[in-house]
Amino acid sequence: MNDVVPVWLKPTRNALGILGGIPRREFTRDSIEEKVAATTQAQWPVHAVITNSTYDGLLYNTDWIKQTLDVPSIHFDSAWVPYTHFHPIYQGKSGMSGERVAGKVIFETQSTHKMLAALSQASLIHIKGEYDEEAFNEAFMMHTTTSPSYPIVASVETAAAMLRGNPGKRLINRS
Repeated sequence: MNDVVPVWLKPTRNALGILGGIPRREFTRDSIEEKVAATTQAQWPVHAVITNSTYDGLLYNTDWIKQTLDVPSIHFDSAWVPYTHFHPIYQGKSGMSGERVAGKVIFETQSTHKMLAALSQASLIHIKGEYDEEAFNEAFMMHTTTSPSYPIVASVETAAAMLRGNPGKRLINRS
C-alpha cells in the first residue's frame, strides 16, 4: 500500500449533515477521469470500496455499479446487510448478485453478527471472479487467528441456514 493516492467518490449530504448515497455520476468514467486529473500523483484506480448499504439504509444497484465502475476490483462493504442474498426483493442489491463481470473481481464482506443470528465477531468474505489466491490467503492469514473459534464458525452456518429457502423469505417478510 505504498504510494497509494485515493480518488474519492463523493456521497451526498442532507440538510442535517448526514451522509447519503453516492450519486450515479460519481461511478462513471468521465467523473473518475476528472478526479484523477484534479488529484496530484493520482493514477487510474485499480480498486474501489463501496459501503453498501449507506448509513441511512439505502442499498445500491450493485449490478449497475459492477458494469459501470471501470476498475478491475470492487469491494462491497456490506457489513449491515448480510441477508440480501436470501430474498428476491434484494435482487441486484448484493455484491454477489448476478453473473461474473469479465475482467473484474468482486469482493463482498458481511458482518453476520450485526444483523443475523451469529455470534459476535462472525463475518464472511465472498469473492466472485479471477483473483490471486496465494496473495489473498497470505493477507487473510496475516489478519486472522491460528485458533479459530468453531462455535463462531458454526453460528455463521446456522445463521445462513435460518435464511435459506422459504422459511428465510418468511422471516425477512416479517421483519
